[in-house]
Amino acid sequence: MATRIKIPKKWWTAIHLLLLATTAWVAAGTLGKLFANRVELLAPPAVTKKETATVVPASINRDYSYILRRNIFNSQKSYEGFESTQSKTSSEDTKISGTDAPKTSLKLKLLGTVVDPDGQGAFAVIENSSGTQQLYRLSDIVGGAKIVKIERNRTLLNHNGKVEALEVDFTLKNSSSRKRSGIGQRNGNASSEVSRISEGEYLVSKQYLASQMSNMNRLLTQVRAVPNLNKSGAANGFKLFSIKRNSIFAKLGLRNRDVIQRINGVELNSAEKGLELFQALRSETSFEVDLIRNSQKTTLRFNIQ
Repeated sequence: MATRIKIPKKWWTAIHLLLLATTAWVAAGTLGKLFANRVELLAPPAVTKKETATVVPASINRDYSYILRRNIFNSQKSYEGFESTQSKTSSEDTKISGTDAPKTSLKLKLLGTVVDPDGQGAFAVIENSSGTQQLYRLSDIVGGAKIVKIERNRTLLNHNGKVEALEVDFTLKNSSSRKRSGIGQRNGNASSEVSRISEGEYLVSKQYLASQMSNMNRLLTQVRAVPNLNKSGAANGFKLFSIKRNSIFAKLGLRNRDVIQRINGVELNSAEKGLELFQALRSETSFEVDLIRNSQKTTLRFNIQ
């Protein structure tokens, strides 16, 4: 005969609470599983990181992003600690190191380069045999050769299946600088090169302007510029930094942190546009520069004689 165990009445309350807690726990677990399965069935399919990645417009990638990391006009100095990095191109071209590449025989002159670690915005300013200066990017064709790599002060070309190097000729630059310096000393005070007529209005010597703009290498070292972005992230001009004393930029009344927005009414919103305006000014007899200085809109006017 089974032995009956007598449980004291004072324990029954604790036993009932334990049974209720156990039942509630089991029920919660069962409902939780059912609910989880239901949610899993209703949930949308997982989206991969590639699908959710923000797509940056190609124009911004090519024209602006790399300039924010490095100075667009100064090819001899790094900008804010940016280290010169060889630009990436296609998988075929990245295999080309060009360490021992011979100097190209093409009649081309490299005026300056901007490199980009992401490989999207590197470009080079090259002058051809006719004296025309243009902006080139990776895979562009110049003088019948393909640009396969853009480095600091150097580009590599695929010319008839062989890798050749086109480099900035600093020897020519230094020689030209010494020559101009000697002329300035012989002519005495150079203040007549640019004269301030009134507030915001200047008279510029045509000969002086031509001599300055004929050597882009020298101009590239006299100022640093980065795109100025508005609240929506679009470029609305270029902000100037590190203007060298006695440079043409300083003589024209430009100051550090000026934001140049327009030249002769043309919006300055990309590197290509800047080069186009630079070339167009050579034949102008006057021009206006719209800029922002200390949060105020200002216009500088220049007459060339």
